[in-house]
Amino acid sequence: MTSYINERPLHTRKFAFLSDSVSGELQLGGYARESTAADMVYVRATSTTEYSVNVQSLTFGGIELLDWVDKTVPNAIPAIMDTGTTCLVIPDTVLGGRVSDRPFSKFKSIMTKGMSFYITIDGHLFEIPYQFWWQRIKNAPCVQATPASYAGILLGDVVFQSLVVEFDLSKPKVMISPACSPACMVVFVCSCTVLMPCAYALSCWTGTVDWHSAAQSPLPPCGAREHGQTQDSDDQAAPRPGRDSRA
Repeated sequence: MTSYINERPLHTRKFAFLSDSVSGELQLGGYARESTAADMVYVRATSTTEYSVNVQSLTFGGIELLDWVDKTVPNAIPAIMDTGTTCLVIPDTVLGGRVSDRPFSKFKSIMTKGMSFYITIDGHLFEIPYQFWWQRIKNAPCVQATPASYAGILLGDVVFQSLVVEFDLSKPKVMISPACSPACMVVFVCSCTVLMPCAYALSCWTGTVDWHSAAQSPLPPCGAREHGQTQDSDDQAAPRPGRDSRA
């Protein structure tokens, strides 16, 4: 086996995912702080078999799409963080009478260009801006209805364009932060494993990396924060302003 001077064990089984309208980036061993606009927040998973989170609210243009009938009790529906889904996929039923209107049909009736979605995940408020949910090429919204058999939400690529999401493979745990806007791309990330050296991020972002030149360049040393080292979400980091609806 080839020995690399920068080789290090990967002690944390974590990865972060983010994307733009045509491509995406996978960050191994944690997340790159350069990609985030605020501190990561911990979000509880609702399942031991998938990365599903609780959504208490989904608004569009200031109008609540999850208009709960009984507001005297805590209300939420599951939402799967799904990198294999393209759009924001929301229910088109009244969820067994739990909400007053069908969320997808309500969205279609009030849809207006230029407005944002705001989604509350486990008490934390995040924005899904217009430029991410509207498909300019197709001149159509990237918002769909879930099958009637699933009383939940699918958070697809639309969400990964506006948020940086870290997945913990050791347990169903998710960390979320707003992404930089415009998207801050890490040209290379120090992601070291037993089998690979400190290497460039698995990135397909158009125009970000000249792969021929990158292959000829020396790899950055592990531990170089200025070179985009991945951040373990359990590490202590200097606090930065975040967005929390409970604050």
